[in-house]
Amino acid sequence: MTVPLHSHLPAVDVELIIEGSYPYVSGGVSSWVQRLIERLPDYRFGITHIAGNRKGKRKLKYELPENVRFLQNLYIFDPVFVPGTPEEEGEADFASVFWELVRFHDEFRSQPIQRFMGLLHKMTSLLMIRRLRRLWVSREAFSLVVSLYQKLASHSSFLDFFWTWRLLHLPIFQLLQARPVHARVCHAVSTGFAGFLATLRKTTHGTPLLLTEHGIYTRERNIEITHAEWIHQETGEDPHRVRRAEGTFKRLWMSYFQLLGQWTYQASDRIITLNRSNRDSEISLGAPPEKIEIVPNGINLETFLDKRGSELPDPGAFRVGFIGRVVMIKDVRTFLRAAKMVLLEVPEATFFLIGPLDEEPD
Repeated sequence: MTVPLHSHLPAVDVELIIEGSYPYVSGGVSSWVQRLIERLPDYRFGITHIAGNRKGKRKLKYELPENVRFLQNLYIFDPVFVPGTPEEEGEADFASVFWELVRFHDEFRSQPIQRFMGLLHKMTSLLMIRRLRRLWVSREAFSLVVSLYQKLASHSSFLDFFWTWRLLHLPIFQLLQARPVHARVCHAVSTGFAGFLATLRKTTHGTPLLLTEHGIYTRERNIEITHAEWIHQETGEDPHRVRRAEGTFKRLWMSYFQLLGQWTYQASDRIITLNRSNRDSEISLGAPPEKIEIVPNGINLETFLDKRGSELPDPGAFRVGFIGRVVMIKDVRTFLRAAKMVLLEVPEATFFLIGPLDEEPD
């Protein structure tokens, strides 16, 4: 079912774009995707899965339904560029691409997001596959990094800024090389990189874009970045203390994911979320309120009413449950810290973590 990199993708009704989840990771979103596909057997689905790199062999956690026409994997941190001919990498065309990129970085903090939807469309038209390598390895690209360093982070290490810039841009360059998909609808299951690819589908091919957010991606990424040890901490910063001043490089990453989220919200034709709290968060992050619709989790509570405490001793004891994947992005650390605080006041309390442990063993 997995489609080789350079083969032709069959036409589908819905392209589902998923980051780091189905069909390789079990969990709530993955189970929902599986049921969605199974219960719409008359529709043809294509799965575009976005992952970091090719390390390790990924095993399917779900059996793909018969109406899935393709599964393609995009690896956003593997620097693979399609080579071009000298004519395709012409000086005049490259100069226009380069200066649009300079203009983008100079202005993106001060201009309305609607303006950048137009700029994104122009950039995707200019950034042809065979020109991307020059934006990655060329004197002009290095000059751009130096210029941005002087404007944004001159008090920090240039070496750290250089590698941060590359990590920020490599996923974008890789997704710009993604093969076109002939789909009636593009359905992104989050903002972030999945949402960015869906936005590209909308701006380049006019494919209607549906966004479904179960959790708020930008908020979850901020939690992950706050605790991240792979992002350089400037001298004097405490990596274990959460505070408003996160440091230059963490702020760059947070702004980056917020911008990707805003692009997706603006490009989406409809945005589906689970509850009013999520809706409020999306609006605060740039989503147009009129596009948002709430579809709650469809859970029959009566199924569980008879099971509360029935299999546990002392049904009246104070218990707290955490249900979800035990991974960094779910902020399990905060749950554990809160548990410790509760135990100081309620020593007999017990806590349950219910979810898969295999994704991030540490």
